[in-house]
Amino acid sequence: MTHLRLKKKKNADGHWTVIFHFAEHPWSPSNLVIRKLFYGVLQSLQDVITHFEVEYSDYLLAQKMGLEKSVDCLLRLGATKENIIEKKEGNAVISRLFKAPMTEDRFHFFDNWLDLEQFSNVRFFNDNQLKIEIFYTDYIKMELNEAELQGVTEKWKSTHVPVQLI
Repeated sequence: MTHLRLKKKKNADGHWTVIFHFAEHPWSPSNLVIRKLFYGVLQSLQDVITHFEVEYSDYLLAQKMGLEKSVDCLLRLGATKENIIEKKEGNAVISRLFKAPMTEDRFHFFDNWLDLEQFSNVRFFNDNQLKIEIFYTDYIKMELNEAELQGVTEKWKSTHVPVQLI
């Protein structure tokens, strides 16, 4: 059985940074095993995640989902004219970013998310502390304390996600 290799590094503050690099594995971000890896950490941290931020490209999102569905999705996740920040190069909008509090409905969206490539960057926080980051098709990064790491590892085992921490 092929394991998902995650790199684990202990930080000076005693917390762990755990990173899964998509390029080191043959599966796409929409593969069920990769999604289960994400679902496991999200479910394990459900009680501590207070808010999230989403960065996206209008063009790419509309291309993937269609214009109407992409607007509905962004509204469901809490995007408003007031909380969207535009990232520009010159006069061109490269991407947009918004932050929103985690709600039960929004958690349900992410816990059933089928396309981890849908947004350029998604970050989940406990207050101001980053807990999970999915950076497009580059990596999934987790910032965990010892108990959270143990809980996530147990969740992966119980859902048969073949993980190897190195």
